Amino acid sequence: ALLENSIKEYRDIKVLINKDNISEEFKEVFNDIQKTNELAMLLVVANLDLSISLKNLHIVKSDSEKLFFLKNIFLTIRETIVVYNENGKFINSICKDRDEAKEANKTVAVNLRRFKKDFDYDRYIIPIRNNISAHINIDSFYDETIQIDIEKTIEMTLHFGKEFLSTAISLVRILL
Repeated sequence: ALLENSIKEYRDIKVLINKDNISEEFKEVFNDIQKTNELAMLLVVANLDLSISLKNLHIVKSDSEKLFFLKNIFLTIRETIVVYNENGKFINSICKDRDEAKEANKTVAVNLRRFKKDFDYDRYIIPIRNNISAHINIDSFYDETIQIDIEKTIEMTLHFGKEFLSTAISLVRILL
């Protein structure tokens, strides 16, 4: 309900903006709020997707069902990081004049770098995402699939949620 209401409010405001009934100054403010809300929605949806995938990993019995949720985890983590990084300049610009936001942004950046290092982002997460989650590369599907360690993936997902998503959500709360 919270996510639905936020999306409806966002859509209603966007309709007003598109009618050109407001000043240019308000449009700039709205654009910053819009981008911040989109970041918030990204983080909330990622958290929800990862939570559902983790829950289902414990429920399902067959290997093919487990693989489905494992693939979703890799895809969600990778896409969340990509979209968050694409917004880096915007995030830095709105944090620059606010000490609390600057510190929170530094914490998010440090936690994300540590996550990438600790879980071998470039050599483990990206290839699995590229070859079995976002695309199906038949030549490497089997090799990538047998690399997946369920316990390591669960640990990785929990770490991503605690160390990256929670601190990024805290940053967005400061910005809103």
